[in-house]
Amino acid sequence: MPSASAVFFRQVKDNQMKKYEEYLSEEQLAGIRGKRAMRMEMARQSLVYFAHIYFPEYFAYETAPFQHEMYRLLENGDIKHLGMVAFRGGGKSTIVSTLYPIWAVLGRLQKRYVLIASQTQAQAQQHLKNIKREFETNELLRKDFGSLEEMSDEWANTSFVLTEFDARLSAVSSEQSIRGTRHGAHRPDLVIADDVEDLNSVKTSTGREKTYDWYTSEVLPIGDRQTKFVLIGNLLHVDSLMMRMKAYTIQANSPDFIFKEYPLVDEDGVCLWPGKYPDAASLAKERAAAPSEQAWYREYLLKILPDDRQIVKPDDIWYYERIPEHLNGGSYKAAISVDLAISQRTTADFTAIVTMEKHGTGADAAIYIHPGPLNKRNTYSDTVDDICDLKLAFPSADIYIEDVGMQRSIIEMFDMKNIRAEAVPIGGRDKQERLQVASYWIKNGTVLFPANGCEKLLEQIIGFGVERDDLLDAFTLGVIHLMEQKQSEGSASFGRSNFWNRRSGDPIIFY
Repeated sequence: MPSASAVFFRQVKDNQMKKYEEYLSEEQLAGIRGKRAMRMEMARQSLVYFAHIYFPEYFAYETAPFQHEMYRLLENGDIKHLGMVAFRGGGKSTIVSTLYPIWAVLGRLQKRYVLIASQTQAQAQQHLKNIKREFETNELLRKDFGSLEEMSDEWANTSFVLTEFDARLSAVSSEQSIRGTRHGAHRPDLVIADDVEDLNSVKTSTGREKTYDWYTSEVLPIGDRQTKFVLIGNLLHVDSLMMRMKAYTIQANSPDFIFKEYPLVDEDGVCLWPGKYPDAASLAKERAAAPSEQAWYREYLLKILPDDRQIVKPDDIWYYERIPEHLNGGSYKAAISVDLAISQRTTADFTAIVTMEKHGTGADAAIYIHPGPLNKRNTYSDTVDDICDLKLAFPSADIYIEDVGMQRSIIEMFDMKNIRAEAVPIGGRDKQERLQVASYWIKNGTVLFPANGCEKLLEQIIGFGVERDDLLDAFTLGVIHLMEQKQSEGSASFGRSNFWNRRSGDPIIFY
């Protein structure tokens, strides 16, 4: 005959399939806390009940529907990769990095090696301190599940071992190598990555690649087929690790990959946590407390807004579906614009070559940027070869090279090859001034980009000040020179029906 606690749990488990508001009340939970066998059985089977039975002090407000969904996703052992972003103050770190690791060991998942990864060692250690504090101060938890033992390991991380469960909880950071880590025969079977990137680390493509490489080459390989990976954080950049996981989850279209976003207010204007924010006044108060408008959108609404200091923003970019044939007798110019860097040292700048062509003059002018600009570390001879190859592909194109320093020497090399290269003065303008000038023609749709093939160039234009600027320099050199040089006789007019701006929808791809 089944025990009373087993029968009761089956009823509770059935309740979990009903509406969220049908979960047990605090009064019912208080009664269960006084019955050891019942509370332990419920706690082992359900993360949400484990949290409310043993950690009632964490719940000042009624648990929101989105939080119940988080609990269920965390409980689900069939999900191998789970990504979650939630608004600031939504409880994701408390649930995922404090309560969940404990339950994953003590509860029905029976994890034996839980690894918590953060950006810095201090952050990782803080997560373990929070867990340790619960085992030291939570009498009900210790009474039911025993104590833990602190240890140091070969990676100089602090680890906790629950001897009665032969389970270990460890903290690591992106500053460490974690290859080969084990707990006895167990590889990590639950890996939680919490806030492994911040605003500084996502500022540059170099920083974003560093985080992505660490996660994919250090974190993911340490598990096995039974390991569950949970990644939580904020949406800090369109190319951040979180955004890449989101994109991959959509592409994979597999139950093994789940990605969830929980903004404070959804697209329909509905607040996701009515228990904490019952009315418009409480939401307005929270918004007023946000450090800035950008922080409000980024951290509460999970929307990434461009920096006010940006000269060119994503919505300023215009696209073309195809480059039209230039008209005989009309004004036409093609250019191979070069920003030279002669070195293959890993710290050297990249040589950048952007090809473009200009059709028409005055108000009818349109500059089409060709896809696939070159951007790499080159030797002197490699650069000459690359430019010569482009000249063969675009024989009518002029070669523009900045009239400064050693870049003049490459012009002499082209003279020896009977190839004309033009030294273009920049008129004392610095990088920012040159982008400011070029931005006028970007924003009014004179400069047009292909739908695909110029991602790195656009990244540098939009991210000026934090991204590399090799392609940007070659781009502004060519655009400004084409627009400011004396116009040739004749004109050609092209309609704008084949041009798209992000405000009016995604461009059509014809390549």
